[in-house]
Amino acid sequence: MKKLLFSLLLMLTVCVILCACKEQAVTTTEDAQQDTVSDTESGGEQNVPTEFTIASIYDYNLESETDSHKDDWKRSHIELSYRDRTVVDSITTTETAVWYPRIKKCANGEYILLFMARYSTGNHIYVSRSKDLKTWYGTEKLFEGSAASSTSPLYASADAIVLENGDIIAAAGFRGYKSYRTDVKTDGIRIRRSTDNGATWSAPQTVYIGGVWEPSLLQLESGEIQMFWTNTHIEGLPKEQGGRTDDNSTGTAMLRSFDNGYTWSSDINVPYDAQIVAQQFTKKGSDGNYYSGQMPVAWQLNNGTIVLALEVRYGKDGDSNKTFNMSFAYSDGTNSWPQKLGADENGPTTLKENVLKKAAGPYIRQFESGETVLTYHWGGDWFMLMGNHTATEFLNDKRMESFGPNVNTDMWGSTELIGSHTLVGTVPSKGNDSIYIGKYILNHTISAKKSEIKVDADLSDWNQITDAFFVGSESQAQMSVRVAHDDNNIYFAAEVLDYFIASDDKVNLLVGNSSTGKYLSFSVSVDGKISINKGGIKIAKEDITSAVAINGTVDNFKDRDKGYVIEVAIPKSILNTDSLIFCPVLYNKDKEDGKLESDCIGNISMTDSSNWPLIKLK
Repeated sequence: MKKLLFSLLLMLTVCVILCACKEQAVTTTEDAQQDTVSDTESGGEQNVPTEFTIASIYDYNLESETDSHKDDWKRSHIELSYRDRTVVDSITTTETAVWYPRIKKCANGEYILLFMARYSTGNHIYVSRSKDLKTWYGTEKLFEGSAASSTSPLYASADAIVLENGDIIAAAGFRGYKSYRTDVKTDGIRIRRSTDNGATWSAPQTVYIGGVWEPSLLQLESGEIQMFWTNTHIEGLPKEQGGRTDDNSTGTAMLRSFDNGYTWSSDINVPYDAQIVAQQFTKKGSDGNYYSGQMPVAWQLNNGTIVLALEVRYGKDGDSNKTFNMSFAYSDGTNSWPQKLGADENGPTTLKENVLKKAAGPYIRQFESGETVLTYHWGGDWFMLMGNHTATEFLNDKRMESFGPNVNTDMWGSTELIGSHTLVGTVPSKGNDSIYIGKYILNHTISAKKSEIKVDADLSDWNQITDAFFVGSESQAQMSVRVAHDDNNIYFAAEVLDYFIASDDKVNLLVGNSSTGKYLSFSVSVDGKISINKGGIKIAKEDITSAVAINGTVDNFKDRDKGYVIEVAIPKSILNTDSLIFCPVLYNKDKEDGKLESDCIGNISMTDSSNWPLIKLK
C-alpha cells in the first residue's frame, strides 16, 4: 500500500511540474510589462521549452482563385525559401559541365530534371528523378550524343512537358557533329515519351528536320500541343529559305500535335517544314534582312491568350546597347498563330519589340491568381520579374536576383509551377559545374477572416485561417504569418521554424493604412519583450497584447530547436481602415557570435510602403 501511495504521489508531482512548465512556456504582455513606450525593449521572463507543432508555409495557401489578384499584382512578391535551396553538384560524375536545366513535376508528385552536359554546343541530354527536389537518383542519358562521324548527332537544349493524361514528352535538338550549319538533313528535333513518370522512356522519334536550338513545349486547354524552337538559318541555305552569310539570323518556328504528341504537323522529309510564328528585324546585311527571335518559351494565360517570350539578338553591326533584348508576341488560344510569316517578314502583328533591354534566356509562367513571373539572365545574375495577368507589363525596376546578391549563376535557367503559390526555379552555377534549385513562394494580398481569437500562443483557434505570408530567404529560420480580426482587434499569428533560437530573435510587424501610407512598427522577441519602433502611426505599449511559445532552448547553439510562435493583437481603431498595408520582418541569429540578420518579403523596402502587400478585412 505504501508503494502504491508513493507511486500515486510521484505521478501527481510530475503532473504538477509538467503543467507548470507548460504555463511558463507562454509569455503574455502582462508577464512582460515595461515602464516606457520608447524604442527600447521591454522586460520579460525567459520562456521554458515545450513540445508543440509549428506549421510551415506549405501547410497554408493551398487554394487560389483564377485572376483574383490581377488588379493589385504590383503588390505581389516572390520569396525564395532558403531551406529549400539546393546546390546539386554530384548529379553526374562523368561530365565536365551542365547547361539548360529543366524541372518538371510528374503526375505522381515526383520530379524529373533534364540537363545538357559536356559542351555548351551539346553532346548528351541527361534525365534524373527526385521525390523532394534535393536528392536525385536514376540519372541516365535520355538522348546520347556521339562525335564519331559527320552523321553522328550531338544533342542540345532539351525541354519536357507533363501532359494532362500524365505522359511526359521530352524534346531535344540534334545536329551532326561535323555537318552542323552545312547540311540541314543532319539537324532537327527528336522526342521521347514516358508513361510511368520518367522511370522508362520510348525510343527516340524524329519529328522535325532543320537547324534547331532550344525547343520548348506547351499544351493548350484544348489539348493541342505546340512545340516552339529557335529556327536557325544555316550558312549556305538559299536566301529565300533564310540563309545568311554575314551573321546569325533566327526566328521562332512551331509544330502542332492534336493526338498527345504521337504525330506532328511536319514532313520530316522536307527540311524547315514548320510555321514561322515570330521574328524581329535587327539589321540589313549584304545579303538581305537579318532577324532574331530565339530561346522561345510560351504559356497559355488564364484568359486563354498565348504569350511567347523571345530573346532578340542584335547582330555584330547592331546597336551595342541592344545586344540582347526581350520581346513578346501574343495569340488567341482558340485560333492560335493565324499569321504564317515568310522567311523575310517581321512579325506577327502582335509583336511587342524590346520590352526589356539587356535581357536574355527568358522563361515565363503564370500563377492561378493572375501574376506572371518572368525570369532572364544578364551579367552573371538570374533575375525574376513580377508581371501582370496579361503578361504585357513587368516591374523591371523591382527585379529580384533569384538566388541572392552573392550567388553567381550562369545562363539558361527555367521555372515550373508546383503549387498554387509555389514555383521551382533552376539555373546552372557560374562555371557550369553544378545546378542551383530553389522553391519560391508567392506573397500577395490576403483576406483576413473575422474570427474569435484568444491571444495565448495556442493557435488551435486559427485552424480555419489558411492564407499566410512567408518570410525565409536569408537563413534557415523562416516565418509564416496569418491574420484575423474581430470587432475590436486585428490579430497576427507568426510561426517561426528555427533550428537555433537566440534571445535576440524577434518578429517585427509593420502594418498601416493603405490610403494614407502611414504605418506603425513594433516587434516582439522570443522572451516576450516588446519594442515600439518609429513609424507614422503612434501606439502605446499597453495597446499591444502578445503571447510567445517556444519549442526549443534559447541561446543553445549546439542543439537543434523546432522554433517558436508569437501571437499579437492590436486595436482596429489605431489604423481606422479595412485595407491594410503589411510588411513582416524576421530577425534571426544562428551563431553565438553571429550577426542578427533581417529578412522581409522579396526585395521590398521596410521604409517604402508603396508596394507592400495588402490585408483586406472581410
